[in-house]
This record gives sequence, C-alpha cells and structure tokens, in this order.
Amino acid sequence: MATILGNRARWVALRELAVHGHLPVAWLASRAEVTPSVMSQQMAVLKKAGVVVPAMGRLYALHPSLVPAQGAHYLDLGHAQLRLPPRM
Repeated sequence: MATILGNRARWVALRELAVHGHLPVAWLASRAEVTPSVMSQQMAVLKKAGVVVPAMGRLYALHPSLVPAQGAHYLDLGHAQLRLPPRM
C-alpha cells in the first residue's frame, strides 16, 4: 500500500482514472505535471500492484474491481479507502 501511495503522480493518476475512466499516459502526465516517461514508470508500479490494467490501445484503466460508483469520491481498496480530492 505504501508503494502505491508514496508518489503524488500516482495519486493524480488514480484520481483521473476514477473520474474519467480509460486514459493515455500523456493525459495523466499532463495532469500530474510530470513527463510521460515518469508517468509510464508510475503506471508500471500501479500495474504491478494490480490497481490499474492496460486498456485498449495505449490506455490505462482502474482494475474493474476498483472502479468507483458514479459520483463517489473514493476508491475502495478492500482494506483501505482512498479519498479522491477534486484537484491536487
């Protein structure tokens, strides 16, 4: 869990994926104000942890079991809930 939460770019990616669904690394990088290369590295960490999955093309998505309900402002990871602020 600490690995997932130990980086601001990963928090931003989780929030953006929860709000917008399938997104490319370039979009996530721009929202997190990091380079696409850095965001790719962060997405690899989230993928290894089973939090995100590759979607069609070069898109990423939250693992289907983690997709929040419409309008929810948190991700339920089972043993923890992550509150998703509107902007970071």
